[in-house]
Amino acid sequence: MPTFVIGSTADFRSRPLTEVSLPSGLELAVVHIDGELRVLHGVCPHVGGPLGQGELVEGMVVCPVHGWPFDPHDGRTPMHPYVRVACFESHEAEGQLVVTVADPQAIEDLSSLPEG
Repeated sequence: MPTFVIGSTADFRSRPLTEVSLPSGLELAVVHIDGELRVLHGVCPHVGGPLGQGELVEGMVVCPVHGWPFDPHDGRTPMHPYVRVACFESHEAEGQLVVTVADPQAIEDLSSLPEG
């Protein structure tokens, strides 16, 4: 799985939520919560809102479009039992945040609302 250096951990720790775009076009949301940095897929599966432009409210990443909340620890939302956003492994290396990106199709599968 490919890894990407996405920016300075000090910059990410200076605010609760940051939007990052990878060269591939994949959008990420970096969350600073409980002293840790978490990385989520940055697109809300509800209507495609930019999660990295949302807010961190009571420990949840809240989409700026319709307010769907997502848990930054597991990507789940209380709004729909079968929907979540992908969470990515990350670590700090020499002051930089490095993220490991899973298969893009798996990300799409996680973010699709089931029919019916």
